[in-house]
Formats: sequence, structure tokens, C-alpha cells
Amino acid sequence: MKRILLLTLLLTGFLQAKAQKVLIEPYVIGLVEDFKGRQWVKDSPKEAIYIDKFHQTEAKLLQYLDSLVTTYNKKTYDKIQLSLENWEQKNCYYCHEFKLMYSDRLADKVNDAYSFKWEKEVNDANQKVYVGTLKTNAFKTPQEKASFLAGAYTRYGLREADTYTYRFSGTRSKFKAILRELEALRCDILEVKLDDETSPIQQISFTPSEQLRPYLEKQDKLRRDILTKKEAVKREKGNVKEIFDNVQEQ
Repeated sequence: MKRILLLTLLLTGFLQAKAQKVLIEPYVIGLVEDFKGRQWVKDSPKEAIYIDKFHQTEAKLLQYLDSLVTTYNKKTYDKIQLSLENWEQKNCYYCHEFKLMYSDRLADKVNDAYSFKWEKEVNDANQKVYVGTLKTNAFKTPQEKASFLAGAYTRYGLREADTYTYRFSGTRSKFKAILRELEALRCDILEVKLDDETSPIQQISFTPSEQLRPYLEKQDKLRRDILTKKEAVKREKGNVKEIFDNVQEQ
């Protein structure tokens, strides 16, 4: 009887740990920039597979993403390949501090979660720039929802004791998606602040459900590392808000 009970506990623990594993695709959707919508230049061979830019303070985030890719590729023939390039832009003082990430396989999955439309904008090559909003049904399973929320928390999350917060500036659809998925996972929403004419800040404070909590806790060390390094950059360079699109504050 004791042996059966032990095996049951071990199996339960294994299944819980497996269920709490982060899925790379929704995780990346959670962390990519969504300022005024996700931009996609589908007629550009390069920009069509663009994922996002990463500041040098996010070096460990890039390492973590690489580990997720390695884990994913071990289980499939449809492998993800990531490439990083230096960001070079004329008259851009801080661009050299960023890496641009590209991946055709991952970009397909990320962009598939969005509904895109053209809003009359073109780039320097006169190619149409499409703007995307997250689909309401982008995430089906609790694991997908939690992975999405974990990705957003790593880059845009704050925590004070048991109060967790997402803070954005000018997102088009990610803010609503996060609120929707928090409610779907039965989190306790404490406060919602919407952007208005006086402030562009969008903020959701909440207490995570037991289902979501392990996903967020696993990101805390990485999240704190990014925040600490960003704070160091701010102290060194003064007012550098333009470096970070959504600067977190501890």
C-alpha cells in the first residue's frame, strides 16, 4: 500500500512538473514588443522573420530563449533556428547596445497569433507595414496561457510580496490579452489602470492562482536580473527612457 502511495505521489509530481514547463511559442508572444501593435513587413525577406530586439541588459534572457529552443528541437523535426544581428541604424546613439533576433519558424508561429491589417504605413523601401493585434483565441490550453503570461512577466512584470503587476505603455492588444488570460486562470485581479490623456501607462495588479504561480516564480530570478541591469544603465547614463520601450521599475 505504501509503495502504491509513493508511486502515486511521484507520478503526480512528475505530471505537475511537466504541466509547468514553459512553451517557447506563447512565451515569446508574451515578451515581444507590442507598442501600438505588432509590426510585420511581410514583403521583406528579412523583416518578415523578425522577432524582436533585445538590449544588452537582457543577455540572460537570450540564453534562456536558446535553452527553450534546444529543448523544443529535441522533440521535433520542425526545428527552430534563431539568428542574432547587431542593430545598426543611422543617427541612433544606443542601437549598438541591441541585438535583433530573426527566425522564420518562430516568426510564423508568433505572427499566426495576430490579426494583421495595413494602415497605410510603408517602410523606407516602400513596403507595406502591417499592424497586428492578438487574436482572442490565440492560447487554447492552460499551459499555453501560463507560458504567455510568464513571457510577459519576465519583461514587463513587477512584484511586491504577493502582489504581482504587469506594466506597459501604449500596447494595442497585449494588455487586454493578459487581463483575459489572468481571468481565465482564475487569478485575483486587484487593480486595473488604463492609459488616458494624462498617462500612457497600462497596469494590472493581481494575485496569481496556484495554477499560474509556479510559472511566474520560475521567471523571478531572470526578471530581477534584467531589472537590476537596467537600473544600473539608468544610473550610469541618466535619463535614458528612450533606450527601453517599456521600462520597468522595482
